[in-house]
Amino acid sequence: MLIQSKAPVWLYGTASEHSVFYQYNFQNAEHIFATMLQTETPYYQPIPKPPAPFAKNTMVYETDPEYGCSNPKDDFSGCDASWALMMYGCQNIHVVGAGLYSWFSAYGQECSEFQPPMDDESTQLTGLPQSILKPARRHWST
Repeated sequence: MLIQSKAPVWLYGTASEHSVFYQYNFQNAEHIFATMLQTETPYYQPIPKPPAPFAKNTMVYETDPEYGCSNPKDDFSGCDASWALMMYGCQNIHVVGAGLYSWFSAYGQECSEFQPPMDDESTQLTGLPQSILKPARRHWST
């Protein structure tokens, strides 16, 4: 879901799930109140890795992930899975309560010994004056 509004917007109880590139992308948006957001990653990722199967549709908007994977140390390259939440150049954004879920990896359902840290790659936030991100819960299960 791409949100570019400058006018006040309320997102109440919305879900964006299984999109290849991102679930929520706030791009130069202002005056947004969002609560009870829910996201889920595509179950099949990282096989194939994004942007497949839509490689020709990347970089339509300036903040679209480029998925070049050119810098392995770049935590924001989006090489393995879609983004749950992205914010670029936003002001006065309030996210109060969100569930950002990453359930499976390549449809695998076995238990994972690895639990990513809370600063994982599912959320990218840059340039956010006067914005608030309050208890957002991220869940992993692979």
